[in-house]
Amino acid sequence: MPTVSIRIPQLGEGLREAYLVDFLKSPGDSVARDEPLFTMETDKAVSDVECPHAGTLVKWLVDVDSVLEIGTEIALVDTTCTSHAGGEVPRPHCDAKADDLAPISIASGQMGSAGVEAAAIQSTTRATMALQKTSALIPPKTRHYLKEHNLMDVVDRIPTSGRKMAIADVERFISIDDGMNQQTDRYDQQSRVEIASKQNSLASCEGVDDCEFELVPLPKSQIRLNYRLTQAAATCVPVTLVSQWNWGRIEAARNYTRDNGGPSAFAMVCWSVAKAAGIHQRFRCSLSPDGKSWRVYNSVNLGIAVSLEDDQLVTAVVRNADKLTQREFFEAYIDAIQVARTGVDQADESTTLMVSNIGNIGMTIGIPAIVAPAVATLALGEPVDKPVPDGDSFRFERSVTATLSFDHRIANGIGAAAFLNEIKTSVESFEL
Repeated sequence: MPTVSIRIPQLGEGLREAYLVDFLKSPGDSVARDEPLFTMETDKAVSDVECPHAGTLVKWLVDVDSVLEIGTEIALVDTTCTSHAGGEVPRPHCDAKADDLAPISIASGQMGSAGVEAAAIQSTTRATMALQKTSALIPPKTRHYLKEHNLMDVVDRIPTSGRKMAIADVERFISIDDGMNQQTDRYDQQSRVEIASKQNSLASCEGVDDCEFELVPLPKSQIRLNYRLTQAAATCVPVTLVSQWNWGRIEAARNYTRDNGGPSAFAMVCWSVAKAAGIHQRFRCSLSPDGKSWRVYNSVNLGIAVSLEDDQLVTAVVRNADKLTQREFFEAYIDAIQVARTGVDQADESTTLMVSNIGNIGMTIGIPAIVAPAVATLALGEPVDKPVPDGDSFRFERSVTATLSFDHRIANGIGAAAFLNEIKTSVESFEL
């Protein structure tokens, strides 16, 4: 039964790992070539990944809610079919798309012995390239690109996705070779780290009776959060601004709505945040993969941090928040929070702005983390009575501290301050 491996693909430059969101097929299901097979999340987007082969899904090799290196083997697909003579033949011979070569993935990053596995990766992948020689036509632009990269002597080993060799085919060939070198370096480094770790572990536990520990599996929500935090930490340049807001108007509005089950004070602030983000487009955009442009979204999909039991966090999202009336916003806010409390995380690549209520746990100020895909997080502290000079004495007024962490690649200090002041003005003049 000839089978092929399905691996986590490289969907963007610089991606090292992806979060496996869901399986779209079960073992035993038939799958057509180019049919969506699984869903994965990167710091760029959440997307369905198509199967490069027609066949039958044999089994999944990993679990949903796993963070996996690019190139990790995740499934096996049986590519046999029945011939007219009644025997089994490789599926490409009875596939209408047999002439189209499937993309090549780099080998898995989840293997055993580091040095041996790295060598196997290079040997196997290069052998695959050698088998897939091409006689495709080479257009002038592609030929020029090959000469620029000194690849004319290996042109017959570059797989193509059509009759003509495209620049994209050459780039994929280069990325595979680079990927093999990176994997080799990674495995060598991993081997050294593992050996050092074992030596340190033995040294630290020698003569000590209390070195035992228990491995506690992470909740799925924490695995997802850790992945997004890691993605943000690896790419963004965080900057933080702090602002003091008068809480009088919000508190008065909340006192008015408390008896009839109206919106909370935090929901009122979220309304002001959504309106401000609709005006300041830097906070409803993200950076393009090549870093040369902003992807500006037409509306604000506002993320709200929601805490669950066991110190877990998920994200509720109010979609098109800046386009809603005040009443529509509060209704959508409640609906999104209720869904989030069931453990459903609603964030996607368009959730560029997050709001967190640290005041409800008694904190007056805190520097929030930026959680990908968001490019900014606003933390709202607990209202306190602040002394304000009044002639020769003092008076007290209710105020809160708002802390904004943002990606400096998206917004500069002046723009972020203008955004924060826009929210401040709305909060301090709030009306239902």
